[in-house]
Amino acid sequence: YVRQISALIAQHADQTVADTPAGLILYEMISIGYRSGLRLPSELTLLAKALFNLDAVTRSLDTAFNPSETIREYAGEIANQRARQELSPTRMFELASASSNLLQALPRRIDTITERMSRNDFAFRIDTPQLPDLLDGMQKIANRILIGLIICGLLVSSGLLMRYYQMLGLVGLILAGGIGLYVLITVLSTDRKRESKGKQ
Repeated sequence: YVRQISALIAQHADQTVADTPAGLILYEMISIGYRSGLRLPSELTLLAKALFNLDAVTRSLDTAFNPSETIREYAGEIANQRARQELSPTRMFELASASSNLLQALPRRIDTITERMSRNDFAFRIDTPQLPDLLDGMQKIANRILIGLIICGLLVSSGLLMRYYQMLGLVGLILAGGIGLYVLITVLSTDRKRESKGKQ
């Protein structure tokens, strides 16, 4: 693709509009890209059509018009104008003023930083608005896991006690069932409240 496009540009370089139909050349570039398997933007086709229509107007106005020379001339003029704007006295004054403010504030800021470091009062603050909600959610998960382990322990110990102390084992099973039922009701009610708040 690069080789074919370079050959096409070299073939039509420094030619007048009478010898170089810009729209047709752009169509050839699009065809080369299509044959090379490249998906070019669809706007290029519209640009080629516009240039194809402008070619006839340009040829009727001036057949000796050389677009390459005009582009080079205006490109240099635009670059010089941009450079003059960047190097204008107003721009230089703005840069100097900003640099002066920075240099004036720099010693005081360095002194403040070193003073805090000497007092061991230098710290970084990280602003995380959702961190409390995340910690609260993790604490609730840890509490539920702990309750689940307690229930499992009660069930296992009650099952082992049923062989020797049936009454004590039965009390343990009833206690584990009650705790499990309470946790289940609490979880379901909490989830429903969150869903209702989310819908509001």
